[in-house]
Amino acid sequence: MSTHVNFCGPARPVLSIAENVRKRSMRVRQRVIAAICVALVAAGCSTPTPSQIEQTAVVLGCYPYGFPPPLATATAFINPPTVPGIGMPTATVDVGVTLTPTPAPTWTMCTPGPATPSLTPTVRPTATPWTRPTAQPPITRNTPPINLSNMAGYDVEPAVAIHPTEGWAAVVWANWVWEFPNEATIYVKTQGRQSKAWNPARGVNTGAVEKGGGAPAIAIDRAGRIHVVYLSSEGPRHPAYTFSDDHGVTWSSPTAIPQPGNAAGMYYPQLWLDQSDTLHLVYTATSCFDCFRYIHAERPARGGTWASQDQIVPGEKQLFGDGTSLRLPDGTIRSIVAIGCRIGCPHGVGVAIAYRDGSGDAWINRPIPNQNLRVSPQLVQWVDIIQFVDQGQQYVCTAWGQYAKSATQAACSTDNGATWGSTEIIAHHSRTQPPGDPNAPTPTIDPADDGSGEAGDAAVLIAGGYHPELIYDSANHKLLAVWVFVELDQPGQPSTLVYSYRHLDSATWTPVIDGSDQDPPLRLFPDTRRSAARNPRIAHAGSGLAAVTWIEIERDESIEIYVGAFNPGALAAQEK
Repeated sequence: MSTHVNFCGPARPVLSIAENVRKRSMRVRQRVIAAICVALVAAGCSTPTPSQIEQTAVVLGCYPYGFPPPLATATAFINPPTVPGIGMPTATVDVGVTLTPTPAPTWTMCTPGPATPSLTPTVRPTATPWTRPTAQPPITRNTPPINLSNMAGYDVEPAVAIHPTEGWAAVVWANWVWEFPNEATIYVKTQGRQSKAWNPARGVNTGAVEKGGGAPAIAIDRAGRIHVVYLSSEGPRHPAYTFSDDHGVTWSSPTAIPQPGNAAGMYYPQLWLDQSDTLHLVYTATSCFDCFRYIHAERPARGGTWASQDQIVPGEKQLFGDGTSLRLPDGTIRSIVAIGCRIGCPHGVGVAIAYRDGSGDAWINRPIPNQNLRVSPQLVQWVDIIQFVDQGQQYVCTAWGQYAKSATQAACSTDNGATWGSTEIIAHHSRTQPPGDPNAPTPTIDPADDGSGEAGDAAVLIAGGYHPELIYDSANHKLLAVWVFVELDQPGQPSTLVYSYRHLDSATWTPVIDGSDQDPPLRLFPDTRRSAARNPRIAHAGSGLAAVTWIEIERDESIEIYVGAFNPGALAAQEK
């Protein structure tokens, strides 16, 4: 660099040729960078907002390089306004409180990276191993459990049904208040056909109903008619029937279902529709102290009168039962029932199976082999039975719980209920209550007088598990059982809904809970508010979502009806 004399002002530098070329090159680069920046700004690459910087920091685990982390903020302090005083001023008291600024988040600075930070980073999901027991695994389109009733008093004995093709559900239950046990109400709630939102509950009884209403039953036929049966106390105690053809908005006047012989009352009814839409009802009734027998009644599709058959199977002290129907190859409809029997049973204490072809025919009794497996005598606490066809094979399967001992068992038939496979263990715990006595008085409804409306509630739950409901998953060719589980030897522990499953070509249930191998049970739903589940009921149309309802004993408050939905195929596909 050289200088020259300027007589009109101070001297200024004179650039060499090389320096002049270099400076021009820098100007060109600056113009190019400026053009790139303008293009980036036009494309949305502006200075990151604070929320974008924070998001980048969370994803990267450090604060983005080149951006200063947030500073500490002083704790806000507002001096009281000055108010002209009257009289003697109040002395100022130093309470010793020292105000400290709120510390800024501590960030580790990222290492230098590209000039443009990642503004909207994509978080890739990381597979999380599923260990048991766990909360509910991901389920396609599941509905979290909700409190369906939320009423004062006791909401008890729920049952659920699903429309066979449209998939909307309806739930029935009984509500009663402690001060007025003879003024219960039978409520029904329906889901919207499209929205699946729950409509307001509507009472369907017009006469007197006591406490749990006999544990009302519900069914939905293909035309959308909702059928409900409950125990009426108007006059002699008897089963009453009502229906709705407008999605539960209005209901028919309840009518009495005639009872045969000296039968009185109705407990634990089950409703189902056969392949010709004939409505079937089974229930237990009494004629003396501690003697119960199961009765069958049916009503032709869309009209006609009820016809009843007394004493489906021999014996007495029959408290729990269920039924289903299937079509035989010749077109005949066969009805099959499973009934818990304790005295005078045709094939010993346990579950009695009976089937009938056509209408009005005699019932044929069939045994389930090896019912006393691990449990003797069998004091049945609950029975469920379903039928389904898998890959061209007709199945009929039943499951039952064991009163006062920790046993949940099942058996299946592949010849339309004529013969049955050996008893299968769904769950059995090594620690159990002392053996029950079939001759002892039957546990009465609501023995603890806690409003739950359940027989033998306390003793059953101490035992560990009971009240199975079956469901068939066509997608994975599996049979599932949903049941209630409570930890053994831990009074006051939560009782929750769990499930087990098995392949149709195997008699081994998963997880293995057979008294020697004790895998943890699989949770159906995450914890509810109390996790004091009782009396689950399942409804499934054979595909899509299944609906489950149960009661939650709120202990210090009330008893509420809960309902949830789940995808059986997703549950059964969790493990291959």
